Amino acid sequence: MLINLNTLNQMFKNSPANSHLSIDDCCRSCGRKITISIHHYTSGRYGLLGGVLYEQESNQLVARCEACYQNDPES
Repeated sequence: MLINLNTLNQMFKNSPANSHLSIDDCCRSCGRKITISIHHYTSGRYGLLGGVLYEQESNQLVARCEACYQNDPES
């Protein structure tokens, strides 16, 4: 399942940066190294650039690159 709003709120609550985080990871589909930038806007909304994040049942985050997500958003 795609990352949810509560998880994003918690990530920024625990971060010294209140408007931007970067996650360096590898795409779980193709293995390519990616950096996902997460922006927290004053309106309370979030924007992700560079890929997507999925939250697994074990509360672990998994990254996918934009190309793999575009090819198959459900995986």
